Amino acid sequence: QARAAALVVALKVARSVGLLNTLEATLMVGGEAFALPEALLHAAVMHTEDAVRLDALELCCVCPRKAQLPGPLEVAVLKLALPVCMRMTHVGSRNKLRSLVAKFLTRVNIGASRLQRDRFMQDKHGGERTGRVYEALQDTTEDLSAAEASLKLCEDFVHWLLRLLLAS
Repeated sequence: QARAAALVVALKVARSVGLLNTLEATLMVGGEAFALPEALLHAAVMHTEDAVRLDALELCCVCPRKAQLPGPLEVAVLKLALPVCMRMTHVGSRNKLRSLVAKFLTRVNIGASRLQRDRFMQDKHGGERTGRVYEALQDTTEDLSAAEASLKLCEDFVHWLLRLLLAS
């Protein structure tokens, strides 16, 4: 459990200095790429200390790029952690959990709005086959399909969250 807590601290520092935008990114340390150890992140959200759990959740809920939709790892970690965290006894911890979930849902909302705007711009300029707009659209087509998959994942998460809240 100490390794999981240390991972959370290291990831928070990496994110605060701009080395890590999303949990799906690989970490570059000394020129070598490392994938994030998912098992340790799962252990962090199941940690016995509320502070470690909430710090791990914060990594999943808050992103420096507010319009970036969450990835599969972030959603999976939230699904694992929320049922456990909803039963925290300390009022301050529950309030922080509520705040983090609100930030996550705001992030999803902003990302969905941005995706809708990008789709509109692609449809608006889709017939144009020359110039800078077309070149930019070529670059964003793959980004749009990945964002749409992420949006579907978020939609499934919101339905799951609603069922969880109604069941508890």
